[in-house]
Amino acid sequence: MMSFLKTKGFWKRVIIALASVQVLVIIGLYFYLSPRLNEPLVNAILFHPNHIEKHNDNMKVLSGVQAEEVSVPVEGATVNGMFYRKPGTPDVILMSHGNASDLDNRIEKLRAMLDCGISVLAYDYRGYGKSTGEPSIRGVINDGVAAFDYLVNEKNYSPENIVLYGESVGTGVSTEIARRRKSKAIILESGFTSPEQRAKEKIQALNIYPSILMMEPTLDNLDYVRGKHPPLLLFAGKLDDMIPVHHSEKMFAEGSESKQLIIGPNSTHNDFSKDWTLYVAGLKGFLEKNAKLAEGNLQGAAPVK
Repeated sequence: MMSFLKTKGFWKRVIIALASVQVLVIIGLYFYLSPRLNEPLVNAILFHPNHIEKHNDNMKVLSGVQAEEVSVPVEGATVNGMFYRKPGTPDVILMSHGNASDLDNRIEKLRAMLDCGISVLAYDYRGYGKSTGEPSIRGVINDGVAAFDYLVNEKNYSPENIVLYGESVGTGVSTEIARRRKSKAIILESGFTSPEQRAKEKIQALNIYPSILMMEPTLDNLDYVRGKHPPLLLFAGKLDDMIPVHHSEKMFAEGSESKQLIIGPNSTHNDFSKDWTLYVAGLKGFLEKNAKLAEGNLQGAAPVK
């Protein structure tokens, strides 16, 4: 036995076997840690839900419009939202918010939309606010589509009367809705060209993965805006360090018509309080051009706190 262990052939085979195991482990870890195959890790990084027991009392009436709290059934969850029907307009905004907090934290933006003279349905993704379930990429897309269909089937809106509005990760949700449903216009605030592009900018190690091993669905906004789309408005903050302004600039440069880009010179990610006049004026101007608004609109919405 001892003489066998001393042979060169034996140790050569051991070294080859150990090296092969090491290579297999590395390959296994490479695929296991890839965004495409490790969806739980991606969801944990991407989503930061905020659960609430009830909506803020200030949400009950915005700009003189009474809120209707709605529940939308969707596979795996029940989506909760607040619907504000503005008298005198046939059009409505479907708001898909970002990946942190809940719709109650968008109160001033909701008020600005209503002040422009348009109805609004703002909803929380599964796991956010009062919505049930746990967030996932496919899940939040399904939530957005379900909210859109709710407006059509339960509130009797035509798809051609629905304006899609997304902020941050909600821009990806909005473009995914737009791929599946017709809409009147689309507004993308603080959006990315794609999560893949932003992730690879922020975490250099992810560049070892080809696109086929990145997250799925891709939420690729750039791909969407390059194609045929309804009138498009892009909002971006010049000081945004979460999703830098060059993402919106690239979408504007490469997107097809019609398109408009508004950059807040003092704004950060989803915070346009220092450029609030520009933000509200841009929103109102876009909606006046691309939607039918109620009379007696803008009432001077207060800055976002």
